[in-house]
Amino acid sequence: HRHAHTFLLRMGLMEHINDRPARIPPEKLKMALFCRELVVGPRIVILERPSYGLSRTELDYLMDATLSYQAESSCGLLIADDDADFFAHKYGFFVHDLVDGRLAN
Repeated sequence: HRHAHTFLLRMGLMEHINDRPARIPPEKLKMALFCRELVVGPRIVILERPSYGLSRTELDYLMDATLSYQAESSCGLLIADDDADFFAHKYGFFVHDLVDGRLAN
């Protein structure tokens, strides 16, 4: 729960801690849903299009929280995003391309 609480504080989402997703502003919903996922202690974290709709600062916070959680929990991490070069260069992630749902490289 510590990761989710820390992330909520960092992203200015504490005011929504007891809100249902429908009551959270759309621009904050992705980050709030991510916090909710950390509470259950996933073995794999999947981020689908994390760069979509987030500023670079918000994306940095999201990635910091994700990588901190991954380091402490030893969970797997899968990121599916159109901006693969950003993740490859900034975080050193290996990028796989999908074409028609199949690995292309």
